[in-house]
Amino acid sequence: MIKSDEVFKIGQFAKPHGIKGEITLMTDCDVFDDTDDPYIICDMDGILVPFFLEDYRLATAVNGKVFRDDLGEFSRIRSEIARYYPEEVRVRKIARQAALMAQSGQYNYQRMFGRGDKVTAKIALSEFMKHTMAMVYLLNRTYAPFYKWLHKGMERLRILPEIGEILNVLADYPNGDERIPQTIEMIVAMIIAEMKKQGLTSGEDHYLDHHTDKILHSISQKKESRETVKEALIRELIRLEWNDLIKAQIEGTEGQDDFQTYAMTQEGKYQTWNEEMLRSYISDFHRADDRDFNLISEKYGRMLKTTFPARYQKIAETLPVLSQVKEEIIEEIVGIQVKWMEELAQRYPKAAGKAGGIHTKEDQPFRISYETCQRGELSTYSENTLDLYGKFIAGLCRENRNLPEMIMTNTAQLYGYASLEELEQAL
Repeated sequence: MIKSDEVFKIGQFAKPHGIKGEITLMTDCDVFDDTDDPYIICDMDGILVPFFLEDYRLATAVNGKVFRDDLGEFSRIRSEIARYYPEEVRVRKIARQAALMAQSGQYNYQRMFGRGDKVTAKIALSEFMKHTMAMVYLLNRTYAPFYKWLHKGMERLRILPEIGEILNVLADYPNGDERIPQTIEMIVAMIIAEMKKQGLTSGEDHYLDHHTDKILHSISQKKESRETVKEALIRELIRLEWNDLIKAQIEGTEGQDDFQTYAMTQEGKYQTWNEEMLRSYISDFHRADDRDFNLISEKYGRMLKTTFPARYQKIAETLPVLSQVKEEIIEEIVGIQVKWMEELAQRYPKAAGKAGGIHTKEDQPFRISYETCQRGELSTYSENTLDLYGKFIAGLCRENRNLPEMIMTNTAQLYGYASLEELEQAL
């Protein structure tokens, strides 16, 4: 039971609306920026009742393109939502879906049909399919859409999209068909295998409900869910980049409206940086904002030199003039990184190919090479940030480490792959 001394007031509800009695919370509190709780508490005649946020509402909030957001506030809130649930919340939701899948599919379906209660058996099977789809979205770290698009949306998922087709087959079986429990067990086995892959459970038990305790226990085994200083800096830097990106009016930025994909790619890169580098580049963005300048527009604007030369000539004079020394430093760093990328492409051609071409000479409209992209970004660094980055690159050279490989390894792991080798095989 929730006690009054365990909660505090953050606002009030508006009148309920809709056929389900949905309510809107009116608040000016920023508590959601600092809490992992997936619910809010409502005082109903002295009884404190939790209200949960539905996944599909969150999916609606982060999908689609933002056409205008002059203040950037909507995009800031949207980007925070798009980061997905905190890991502890996700894991608890997975444990709940595992229990519900076991209850409806592995236990109640056969039990109800065996009793001759065919209607309830059908309901149990339907519940199993619903909870299975919810589980797959959770394993993909993707908000589940409204039920009408729940199944269709599985086609776009990276992890276990094939379960969507298996559910089609399951739905075609007549009620009571002996293949139904067999198919249920096959789906459960696939779910358990993926949970093992994500470090959520272990063992050979085939009954999902027996895995819930292990799933919940995995929370304590993972590193603390609270952000470290570095994680907070990465999050802030990605937010600043994204806000500039959606405001940029430059060829090459079109179609970049998927924050989740963008954030994971950038997080893979910034995980390699140290805190001093992150703080310095964040300061670059703040200083640029103070003078109403867009660093992402500058980055893509410089890339136009080889992708849209005619357009570049029109904006060239608006770009900051780079000193000869800075240009020389940038070219030296870019040369090192291009060699690293060439080495990476030899070992992991499929993974490296996802990044597009390597050399500037390969540039085409809407196809920017790795070399051009690096040159454009380094040009936006302040002298301090570029100095720190140069020292960082020099250190990697001394240690014989390959930065593109480090970044791609991080990104692969963020997408759920155990290693870069596994990603290469999957591609």
